[in-house]
Amino acid sequence: MAADKKLKVFVSYSRADSAFADELVQALEWMGYGVTIDRASIVEGEDWRRRLGALIADADTVVFLLSTHSARSEICGWEVEEAARLSKRLIPVLMSPTGQATVPERLAALNYVRFDPLDDGRPRSFVSALRGLERALDTDIEWLREHTRLAARAAEWDLAGRTENRLLRGADIEAARRWAAERPKEAPAPTELHLAFMLASEEAERRRTDQERVRLNDMATAQVARAQALDEREVAVKTVARRTLLGIAGTSVFALGAGGAGYVAFHAERRSLAARSKAESAQQALADKQRELARLRDLTRDEQAWRSADVPSSAVETLRSPPAAMPAAAAQASWAVKRVGADAQPHTGAGVTVAFIGSGVDPRHPAFAGLELVRKDFTGEGNGDDPFGHGTMMASILCGRSHQGRRVGVAPGVSRLVVIKFISDTGTGRMETLPVALDWALAFEGGSVDIVCLGFGQSTVRELQQELRAGDGGRATASRTLVRFAQTYRTTEGIINAAAVSGKGALIFSAAGNDSGSGVELHVNSPTAMARGVISVGALEERGGTLAVADYSNVGATLTAPGHQVPAAKVGGGFSDVSGTSVSCAVAAGTAALWWEMLRTQAPAQAAVSADAVWARMKAAARADVFAPEVQAHQRGLGLVQAPTG
Repeated sequence: MAADKKLKVFVSYSRADSAFADELVQALEWMGYGVTIDRASIVEGEDWRRRLGALIADADTVVFLLSTHSARSEICGWEVEEAARLSKRLIPVLMSPTGQATVPERLAALNYVRFDPLDDGRPRSFVSALRGLERALDTDIEWLREHTRLAARAAEWDLAGRTENRLLRGADIEAARRWAAERPKEAPAPTELHLAFMLASEEAERRRTDQERVRLNDMATAQVARAQALDEREVAVKTVARRTLLGIAGTSVFALGAGGAGYVAFHAERRSLAARSKAESAQQALADKQRELARLRDLTRDEQAWRSADVPSSAVETLRSPPAAMPAAAAQASWAVKRVGADAQPHTGAGVTVAFIGSGVDPRHPAFAGLELVRKDFTGEGNGDDPFGHGTMMASILCGRSHQGRRVGVAPGVSRLVVIKFISDTGTGRMETLPVALDWALAFEGGSVDIVCLGFGQSTVRELQQELRAGDGGRATASRTLVRFAQTYRTTEGIINAAAVSGKGALIFSAAGNDSGSGVELHVNSPTAMARGVISVGALEERGGTLAVADYSNVGATLTAPGHQVPAAKVGGGFSDVSGTSVSCAVAAGTAALWWEMLRTQAPAQAAVSADAVWARMKAAARADVFAPEVQAHQRGLGLVQAPTG
């Protein structure tokens, strides 16, 4: 007998095919699989759906024996739908021609493992066919086992009334995140119950962490108060002791009492020291937790240039335009909107606030009709207008309203766009200004910012190439570039982490960069895109019905999105196609706005939705099965960003 594979297989079949089913089950059991087959007859009045549903739920894979009989069987058809509902992998085994029978739609689109006769009528080798079934079963075996295990945990949690004691904890939560993010190309997607279970586990873990923080703070405060009380008592005891000793000189009658008072004072002092030591330990624990926040905040101040007076800044300006004339549903969606599935679901980003850092926007373009624009200028040019044009294009792809019968915006219902002008009218930007702009966005005083889109690209490699061509070898200027890179990288991380610790966390998207080309792949190299806490986005293009990473897109990004020849709004009116990783960054940020709206809609009243929860759902939904065969994992990252399905 073969080594125990431990993959659990449920065999779905028609009773008319029992002989073949028994033979196949014996072979699979001999090969080490855990096989379940229902041999009980269906009796009238029996709740057979519950019995068969439990067997399917416990399986890692469902093998469907396809024949004329099973194709026509109502029960077999129900088993197929139940397997799909539970997101189980289905492997159809064609044991004989189906003739005129209609094959269930979910099976017709799958590749069959063929046990049926050859085209010339000769019987097919059972052993060869069995090896083909074995290869299909063993594909992604570990991932499928975890799919079943987590599904069982989620079902227990659901049946128990979704109580907190049934949720994942600690390292199990991180393991579940990795499992969802590493979904193989052909594997079934996690179910809604999977995702709800994982999200509830993360939220509960966050609540426990917050409660522990409050408990430590309270304990430290109480111990400090106790130490102060003991200090006051110590002073009182010492005063009594001194007065008692003075009394000894006057009379010996109270000698015994004085000695006793001295003894009490000695031991009171020892207890006071012990209490003080405990209080200092508690204070130290609290200080350790607060020191990290202080350190992160200090990172944003360690170079005076980040907040110096020579960084220009304007007053905040708020604009409100008339409502858009055309609803998104009535417009023709761009290929980017369609590819991420934004046009096939009901959410538009309503109630979501996005901060967009770039070259400003054209507030008069109809693509921004009905949108509240909050504008802040860091270029010294005094307003958030966009003569350069790049920001208008990117912002319209992110959340532009439909216009002239076209939908270019992924999230056309975003309520408020905070436009932060970092790139000047001539298309240049100071690297030292970026952390200031990012810090202002995350600390936005007009309310919580849900998403930050860095709507531009940076290239450290390109800057170094230009500087190294200088007459002196460019060493001095190259050195300054590397110093600026390190400062921007470090400060960006400090700003992001300090915002998260302060409860101002947001999803931050950055372009991967456009440095690749001519057969050379370059990795993401801008300091903001590489910073922890930033989601970098590579650009995709369509090639023969599949997706490929655009030749110019840097690799190593967190995920990818459409970025080639995507229509966008032009300054002054109309549309024009645009390409680059800034485009894919805007598409991903717009998709995140759809997830924010969906999760807020589903959350209980007054419950907050965190950026971590939104990102967990986005990672789980990313698709790795839509790419051309030559696209490798390091090029596509987690895969194609996807909108929620409902």
